[in-house]
This record gives sequence, structure tokens and C-alpha cells, in this order.
Amino acid sequence: MRGMPRIALFLFSMVVFLCVSALFWSWIPDDAYISFQYARSLAEGDGLVFNPGERVEGFSNLLWTLLLGLVARMGGSIELAARVLSLAGGLMSLWLILLLLGSRTASSAGRSTGPGPWILPAAMAAAASFFPLAFYSTSGLETTFYLCCLLLGAVCHLTAVRRREPSFNYVSLLAFLIASLSRPEGVAFLVLAMAFTIWSRRRGGSAVLLFASLAAGLLYVAVIVLKQQYFGTVVPNTYFAKPGASIEYTEPLVRGVRYLGRFFGTSGVLLLLPFALTPPRAGENRYAWLYLWCFAIGQLGFIIFVGADVLRFDRFAVPLFPWLLVLAVLGASRLASTARLKWGFITALAVVVCLSGFRAHRAHSKYCEHDWMHARSHRAIGQFIGRMGAAPDKQRAVVANEIGAVRYYSRRPVIDMLGLTDDTISAIRYQSFKTYGIGSSPWSAVSVCRYLLDRNPAYVLLPSSEPLSLDDRTRHRSTMHPLWYAILTEPRMESHYYPSCVFEIHKRKFLYLFVRNDILPETAPTALPQQRCLDARWITAAGRGASDGTTR
Repeated sequence: MRGMPRIALFLFSMVVFLCVSALFWSWIPDDAYISFQYARSLAEGDGLVFNPGERVEGFSNLLWTLLLGLVARMGGSIELAARVLSLAGGLMSLWLILLLLGSRTASSAGRSTGPGPWILPAAMAAAASFFPLAFYSTSGLETTFYLCCLLLGAVCHLTAVRRREPSFNYVSLLAFLIASLSRPEGVAFLVLAMAFTIWSRRRGGSAVLLFASLAAGLLYVAVIVLKQQYFGTVVPNTYFAKPGASIEYTEPLVRGVRYLGRFFGTSGVLLLLPFALTPPRAGENRYAWLYLWCFAIGQLGFIIFVGADVLRFDRFAVPLFPWLLVLAVLGASRLASTARLKWGFITALAVVVCLSGFRAHRAHSKYCEHDWMHARSHRAIGQFIGRMGAAPDKQRAVVANEIGAVRYYSRRPVIDMLGLTDDTISAIRYQSFKTYGIGSSPWSAVSVCRYLLDRNPAYVLLPSSEPLSLDDRTRHRSTMHPLWYAILTEPRMESHYYPSCVFEIHKRKFLYLFVRNDILPETAPTALPQQRCLDARWITAAGRGASDGTTR
């Protein structure tokens, strides 16, 4: 009978979670398609590359990409598999959160005095409705898969300590090893897991635990060595394109603190911090409190180090919230004799639930369809570019800012303006970060622009936050990103490329497609896929709208 309430609570939480996740089933960030392309290249025999012959680690989720490559090799749909696996990871994470909460509240939730029995359902309601977790559970990213591995490792280790069964530690180490191969920051949690596993030997563990911990570390090092042999670097190329804090460059520290401040304020998690900072009385719970705080601090440190995230809705906070939620429940268990404080904790959880619902509604009704990183529009543009020119010619490269869906659906090589998948551009931006504190300094913008056009791309997909005046390009100096402006005003852009069409994503985002002069327009405007939030207008060489649908 003890299992029935837990199952019922999970089913209720699952329904709430699926209802929130369903609102965002159609939203996939463009970054997900970068991994999709690497996986497809691997499945098709080209290797783990974004563009043919270019061994650049432009992703930060090695194991996730390999898993999707295996799916593609077996004939499955990468996009569908990624979304289903993301959703499965979210549901499994929800179950693991319930296990963590249930084991920590078992002693206090059964009391009949005060609101104790309501702590676990209220905490699960907060977990199930937590907007960032539900949002990224259908994104096709590795976020929930990574979280699931972390939670499984924590559950197994704390179970081993509680039951004095060291065998659970082996599963824990394996879970943290998988997490470390799924996200670069996971190695910090693997080291923590190894340290706690070795420490737990004092509670009756054998020497085998020591060897298992060392084996996990050696396996991770072996994979990193193999990756270094393949790509030529230890860290992903994404670090050089968007580096974290360093002695020369401390701006990420400021942005990371701001990121956390905004997350704690807008999500209501700030109200849980006083409870999370309260250590429990029981020795077993105190060990769990210390253990979980180490992981929470690890994620906090990672966020501050990298500075922020280009994706909306607190993606980096998804692996942070479960730790803080369980820690808050542990702290609230110490207040079992103070009904007022216990009701205060229930109120704090209610605020988290309400704010999550508000953010989900706002995101669904306003932001998601028009998000800069939403891949729906880029998917249609990629399909469109793929049909331009001679169909068998797949060597006509595209310069783009959002590269994932354009590369995946056009099947043409794509040169990334930001250098995520190009080590030359990332090296320029990294030097600019270290010298000027920003990646897009005037020096780097000019250097990247020259490199891009020296590669003689067939198409340039230039973003803008406003309609461009192609008759007077210099007027956009104060409104365009420095790199975009450098490309727009480069003399070769005006002499070697003609504007073909403009895609209006929304009122503050336009994508202008420039085509090299030696490529004649061979695709009719009617070939453009009809997609909501994508309005294409064909323009003349002078940049004025053409109502008859002609190009130049």
C-alpha cells in the first residue's frame, strides 16, 4: 500500500507535466539541429563533422549526438527520436525527483500534525509544473537526458548510504560517467561523485569502490583522449566561440550573476532558498543535504563561469532546480514543529507553481513562435535554399548566423558566422574576447567578414532587426550587430552578390538572402514552403519590394 500513493502522485505529476510540455511540442531550437547534422553525417559515413571534411567539435553533447547517430544509422528519424528521448528524459527525471523527495520526507510526511503530509504533493506539483523543465523536454536537446543521469546518480548514491548497500554506488558512478560524456560540465559532477563514493567507504564499503571510482575517471580520460585525437582539441570548439570567464576576460562573471538573479526572481525559487539553507537535524538527512548542496553549488559555479545562455527560459537552471527543491524539503523537515513556517513553505511552493504557469502561458502565447532561435522558420529557409540552383550541386556553401536547420534541410555546407563549427572564426573571436572583452569587436568583425567572403560562398543569409536600406547601407551602423554590418557594407557584397529575397520572421527579425552573381535565379518564388511566421518578399537589386514576385 505504501507504493500506491507514490504511483498515484507520479501519475498526477506526469499529467501536469505533459500538459505543460504539450504547449511547446512544435518548438525546437536551432542549436538542436547542429547536433542533428553531426549525427546524420556520422550515420551517412562522413564522420562526426558538420561540413564534409571539417573535423570541428561544434557541439557540446558528445554522447547525445552519438546516440542520435545510432538512431539514424538504424533508419530512424533523428528529429523525432531526439524529441521523444527528451520527453522520456523529462518524465524519468520527474520520477527520480519523486524518489529523492520521498526518501527524504518519509519520516516527517507520515506525521498527522500540521501540514506535513502535504509537503511531498506540493513539492511534486512544483517539480511537474516547473516551466524550464517542461519546455526543454520536447526540444530535442540533451538537457533532460543529462538531468536524468545526474538525478539517477544521486538517487543511487543516497540509496547506497541509506541502505548500506555499496552496490548502488556502481550504478551511481555509471550514471555520472554518462552525464560527463553528455555535457562538458558533467565532469565536475563525476569528480564529486567519485569523491563521495570514496568517502562512503568509511560506512562499510569495500576497496572495490575505490577501484570503481578510479575506473570511471580513467574511462572518461580515455574518451577525451580519443576525442582529442579526432578533433585536435580537448574542449569543444564552442568554448572558443563563446568562452567562459578567464583572467583576461571576466565579463561572464557579471552576466552569470545577472542570469541567476533573473532566474531566482522570475521563477520564485528565491523563496525556497531560506529553507534550502537550513540544515536538517537527522544525520542521514544532513549527509544528503551536504551531498546535494555540492551539486547545486557545482551548477551555480558553471552558470557563473559561462555567463549566460543564448537560449531562452533558463536552460542552464534545469539541472539546478531539482537540487534546490530537495534541499528546501530537507530544510522544511526540520521545521516540523513550527506550523507557521511549514505553511510558509507550502506558500513558497505555490508561488513557484503559479509563476511557472504564468511563464508557460506567456511563452506559448507570445515568445515561442517569434523566438530568434526557433528553428521552424530556418527549417523552411533551409528547404528553400536546398532547391536553389542545380540540385546535384551540394558544394555551394551558405553563410548564416543560425546554422543548424539551414544546414540540415538544405544539405549544403554552411559557414557559421559565430564560429561554433569553424575553428578559424572561433580563434578570431577568442582572441577578440581576450583582447577587447567582446567577441564582436571592430577588429574581429572585419577579420571574420574577410574570411567568410574569401571562401566565396554561394549564398549569404544576413540577419537584421529592421528592413535594410540597400541603397544606403551605412545607415544601419547603429542598429545592426557589428559583424552583420561589416558583411553588409563589405565592397564585395555589393559587387559580387545580389539580393534575392527577404524573409520576414517577425517585426524585429528579417533574413536577407544574397546570392552570388554567377548563380542565376532558377527557383520560382512559389517553391517557398508556406509556413506560419514566415513571410517572404522578393526584392529588386535596389532593395525595393517587388509586388510581381520577380527578382532582379
